[in-house]
Amino acid sequence: MKQNFEKLINNPQKERKTILLEIDRLNNRLKQARNKLMEGVIDDEDYFEIKTECKGQIEKLEAKLTKGKDNKKIDF
Repeated sequence: MKQNFEKLINNPQKERKTILLEIDRLNNRLKQARNKLMEGVIDDEDYFEIKTECKGQIEKLEAKLTKGKDNKKIDF
């Protein structure tokens, strides 16, 4: 019974941590793209493509975090 409780509690925490790490990775990618744009390494079109892709993925992940908070409430 204790193992089941720990799985119930730890699994959402691990999932949340994984999502937060992925959001962080995407934000870093976006920052690198912005720096490359400022240095002239990539053009506006490439930057906006990367930005659109990253922002879309970030929004999906943030929605998962919000959804996870609502679904993970435990009622004793």
